[in-house]
Amino acid sequence: MLCVQCRCVVQRRLSKINQSPGGLTTELYHLFFSKILSVSCPLFVRIDDVDNPTFLPAVDKETIWPQSARLFIGFGRFLVKAIFDGQPVPCPLSSACFKFLLNREPNMSDLASYDPRLAQSLRQILELDDAEDLMLDFGDAGGDENRDVTNENREEYVKAKIRFVLFESRKRALEKIKEGFEAIKISAHLKLFSCTELMSIACGVRNMSGEDVISCLTFSGFASHSNTPKHLKALLRKMSKSELQKFLIFITAQSALPTGTKKIRISKTSSTSSCPVAHTCFNRLDLPDYNDKDTLSRMLRISLDNLDAGFGLA
Repeated sequence: MLCVQCRCVVQRRLSKINQSPGGLTTELYHLFFSKILSVSCPLFVRIDDVDNPTFLPAVDKETIWPQSARLFIGFGRFLVKAIFDGQPVPCPLSSACFKFLLNREPNMSDLASYDPRLAQSLRQILELDDAEDLMLDFGDAGGDENRDVTNENREEYVKAKIRFVLFESRKRALEKIKEGFEAIKISAHLKLFSCTELMSIACGVRNMSGEDVISCLTFSGFASHSNTPKHLKALLRKMSKSELQKFLIFITAQSALPTGTKKIRISKTSSTSSCPVAHTCFNRLDLPDYNDKDTLSRMLRISLDNLDAGFGLA
């Protein structure tokens, strides 16, 4: 009960301090995390889950030490500062990374998101009539290679294997991220949260639908008989998740839904011949009252297609 009360206090505190720090700060976080988690940067590996791709530090031998140490420490500091500022990480980290930060053990679900085939193989080991037929030992799980896997110790082996793949093989990187994460004192309060709660706070809601985005919109300046708000909502309902994220990046510089009570304001502008203009400092979209669905779709598509690294806004 006490932990629940403590979490509520921290959540209220975060909601008070998570006032929008402005478009430039938002853009800074977006560019930093997008760059350090990009394919061209060898510090992290992408876990290509179709619906929710995430990132995990690369295994230690694949990173350059000691040069990488400072980058991982800096990443940890940026991560906790982004949480403090209410800025969702644009490229979400895996659950295993958050569990390491929270001193929690990884499980089969964490491994399945990283390596589904290995997770399935480990499940089969637990289900076999005789695990000794596989002639496995603890060596490939970071343990004693002279210790064979048996029916009696196979659960221990599976747990060790999961921990080795997700933690031990990349422990130097994870420890440096944790060092940076814990350098800012508020991180101690964040450890009151579960892994799922902290992931939601740090990375925002990404598995979204058009209705989720619509629920964050407020319209101003449009006459009651205008069809533009209705047409925009219809377009959002038909967008894929990646298109919805692009729409959010265009307006807020973030690919996740706004946190807390933050809203996206859609304001009417007088011109009907120009494209929509975003103001990321205010989470605002200046939208002409086209009153025609095809025109709205075409103009919005032009704006989104021209979205580039940096603000890239009119």
